Amino acid sequence: MTPAVQMASLAYTLPSRLLRNDDPAFDRIEGIQPAWWQFWGIESRYVVDETAGESELTLAWQTAARALDYAGIEAAQLDLVLTNITSPFVSHDGTTDSRHFAPRLSGLLKAKLGAHRALHADIEVECASFLFQMQTAVNLIKQGRIQRALICSTERMSALVDYTCKSSTNFGDGAAAAVLTAANADEVTADWVDAVYHSDAQHYDLATVQWRYPKAADTAATPDAYADQFGAYFTLKPEAQEAIARFMPETIPDMVNQLLRKTGHRADDIHTMVFHQPSKILVEAWAQKLGLSPERYVIRLSDCACLVSASVPMALFESIRLGKIKPGDLVIIAGAGAGWGFGAQLWRWGHTAIGPEGASYAA
Repeated sequence: MTPAVQMASLAYTLPSRLLRNDDPAFDRIEGIQPAWWQFWGIESRYVVDETAGESELTLAWQTAARALDYAGIEAAQLDLVLTNITSPFVSHDGTTDSRHFAPRLSGLLKAKLGAHRALHADIEVECASFLFQMQTAVNLIKQGRIQRALICSTERMSALVDYTCKSSTNFGDGAAAAVLTAANADEVTADWVDAVYHSDAQHYDLATVQWRYPKAADTAATPDAYADQFGAYFTLKPEAQEAIARFMPETIPDMVNQLLRKTGHRADDIHTMVFHQPSKILVEAWAQKLGLSPERYVIRLSDCACLVSASVPMALFESIRLGKIKPGDLVIIAGAGAGWGFGAQLWRWGHTAIGPEGASYAA
């Protein structure tokens, strides 16, 4: 019999340094209007503090270790470790000197956890990475190839954003991890049910990470003065916001409606929907188009900004913490990643152990 799949645990970590919208880090950005903050719904974000010993690896390791603890599973019992990070580099301790292009994060995390028998791989679809990690783990569990998988999305966008551009205000750093396990389908009702995916590369270059000088140096008479700032920067094309505003409000609801038709459900049958968190107004637009009341979805942006691939598990954590997702509920998880990849999954939810991470956050 094909095994059922459950998310046994879920954890997240935000780094220690808090940047509010009026932080001096954003002083070189000109012309931010109140409508900008209103559209994105962001008041602050947390970023990695190297002086506190934080890095993308420490975020991933601390989060993954807690997810294993909540699930009651030892690292040595894992069959699979999947990770992602949007940055082209991974650093051991947050410093430039410790940066590596390869091997990627999964090998480092596996070694640090002591998951010596686990297969490891990185699955990068930017903001949609966690969804694709979930699907890969589900497929391998249902094929009977593995029993226990750790998936982990960690992001350090503060090392990629250009602090002369408004888009630098949109992102924060953080990590999220979950443990997926096989279960006897005769004994549990919880399971992954179905999914739909879509890829559209015609907007590939709207949002990219490019090698360049910071924007301020583009028009400088003496660009040599900025030579030490040449690096990989998150880059939005000038027309990106308008273009994204044309296709993003439609694509996620279309994916969800395809999934509902495929599984014979109506939107009213779904207890809660969990969306990627790029903008407060975008999430509200998706919910409105699907006829959802505010009780059936969450927005978690104001304190932590967009966490890229960690946004979906952060919203999932909030939904569980607030009691919007309970054992037995039908749940749809939907997201999109630059490039562009889109996905929506339907789950009959089980019991997911979460820790006290969100106890101090007032939704």
